[in-house]
Order: sequence, then C-alpha cells, then structure tokens
Amino acid sequence: MVNYNKKRILQIPSKSKSIPVLVYHKVDPRWEWGGTRITPKKFEQQLAYLKARDYCTLSLPDYLNKCHSGKIGRNYVVLSFDDSYESIYHYAFPLLKKYDFTATVFVITDFIGRENTWDANLGGRTFKHLSAYQILEMSNHGIQFGSHTASHPCLTLLSREVIQKELKDSKHILESLLNRTVDFISYPFGRTDTRVIKTARRIGYKGGVIFKSPKKRSIPPEFRIERQGVYLLDNLTLFKAKLGENTLNHIEQKRLKLINFFSLGTVIVQGLKK
Repeated sequence: MVNYNKKRILQIPSKSKSIPVLVYHKVDPRWEWGGTRITPKKFEQQLAYLKARDYCTLSLPDYLNKCHSGKIGRNYVVLSFDDSYESIYHYAFPLLKKYDFTATVFVITDFIGRENTWDANLGGRTFKHLSAYQILEMSNHGIQFGSHTASHPCLTLLSREVIQKELKDSKHILESLLNRTVDFISYPFGRTDTRVIKTARRIGYKGGVIFKSPKKRSIPPEFRIERQGVYLLDNLTLFKAKLGENTLNHIEQKRLKLINFFSLGTVIVQGLKK
C-alpha cells in the first residue's frame, strides 16, 4: 500500500500508457431527458468487451499503486459511478458480480435513500439514490465507496467553511455507515481548486477524481485523477476510444469537455432554488 503522506512525486503514466478511469451515472432502462444515463444492455456489452479483452478492474488505491510503480503490465481499467443512484444496485451491481469486476461509487450523503431533488431533473422526473442497506450490501461484496460531498454543490463557488462542512460531514457519515475509512472524493461537476484540495487533505482524504485536470500543476496528481464519462449515445467505437484503443481518443476528449461544460446547468438550477 502506498504511503500517500510521504513527499514523493506521483508519476501518472503518459496518455499512451495510461490506465483509463471511467465514470458512469445512471444505469437505467427508463428514459430521461438528460444524457448521462446508459442502458443496462449497453453497460453489459461494455463489460463483456472488457472481459473479452482481458481487462482487470482496479480500485483507486490500486490505481495509484500502479502509477507509483510505473509498471502497467496488462489491461487495467477503473470503473466508477457518481451520484450513487439506486439503479446502480438494481442493474449495474448484478452485472459487475457476473463479470467479476469491481467499481467505486461516490455517494451524496444527504440524499441516501432519497430522490435527487438537488438535480435539474428536466421534464420533472426524479430518481432515487441508494439506501444505506444497499450501500452496505454492495460494500460487503467488494464495491468501494467514496464521497461525492454531502449535498452536491459546486465546491469552487463556496466559502472555505462550507467546503469543509461538505467534505467532512460526508466522510464522517460514510465511514460510520461502512465502518471503514473513506479516502477518495469526487468533486461535483468535476470542478475543484487549490482551496478544495487543501481542505480535503486536511480532513484526511488521500485522493480525488476529476473530469479535466486543472492547469495548476501545484495540485497533487492524486487529487486530480482524470476520468472519462460514459453516456447513452456512446457506441462501442467511442467506448474503445475512452480506453485508448483507437485514434478517436483526442476527439473524444474534446467531446467530453463540452458535455462537462453543460453540466453547469444544474448549478444554475440549484441557485434558482435558493
């Protein structure tokens, strides 16, 4: 296990040799206007492809260990889920067990067992989040959990005091529920800055996941682990691009950046609700 407190430089592999880190949101057959959903059928097709290509899924600590060692060796991938929707339990979890894969689920702790009233919810349809019982069952079967804050705000718009409360409260609630440490944070909307990172480190987080790495290289690499979103309209060719298996990877990065930009619509809705 890597000692993250040691002053050493984490060498994230170059793009050509990197371990892909993927993020899903809803795995759900029900239609919604938002584009972050993926159907269970498509999700299984992707898992089947990973299995056929002999991919091995990594936890985030194992991912950092591989990056520290610089020895990739085989096909690895990190699977993660933001927002902790209940559909993950009903549709994704059985498939992960079927293909013997693991994943990390990032939980919005104020909404455990509740509907996603924090979101924009175009068309008025809401979706329920994982219950405490479902989180425990998944944890007992090897699924890892991390914090997605307490209420899913855009952290970079908050005061230092509110940032600390969001990160500390969510960490404490999850650790009390799981009876184990929670070391990783997923920044809502993929946005962070040096204030957020310093607060996260002080509270005890060991790393964080993001969509696009900030230009400020002063942020420790383990707190800016880049992920690629997987969405409803992604076909197998685009999925392969996310894995770095074809020449569309560069174009895919630009497309994902645009999708992440439009996620700020939820931030606007949150502001109007207050």
